[in-house]
Amino acid sequence: MDKKINVLIKNDKTIFVETENYKGEACVSVVKDLFKTFLEIDNFELTSDYYDGEVGINNGVEIKL
Repeated sequence: MDKKINVLIKNDKTIFVETENYKGEACVSVVKDLFKTFLEIDNFELTSDYYDGEVGINNGVEIKL
């Protein structure tokens, strides 16, 4: 399975990030690593999939600029 990171940047400068095929903490870690050089992440809104431990993890992350 391919791992993916989907990024949506809204007009209000909110960034929504969703990962696919990452397990548990790996989805949070990969998002932090992706943005660490130029953004500070305010909060993570984890979906229930994060806690399921399944292969298909979707994680919503909201970053305010």
